[in-house]
Amino acid sequence: MRAAVLHEIGQDKLEVFEDVEATGFGPGKVRIRVRATGLCHSDLSAMSGVLPQP
Repeated sequence: MRAAVLHEIGQDKLEVFEDVEATGFGPGKVRIRVRATGLCHSDLSAMSGVLPQP
């Protein structure tokens, strides 16, 4: 599966389309196809460490 991955807070950019292992498939689970997604400014602020993490 491909993913946009943030390895640590404060990182200035994401590694996009990195191959990651898909886990958790099986009975009672669903798999969806995502055709598009996006980030808002608060996502970018959290990624850079400006917003506190829960």
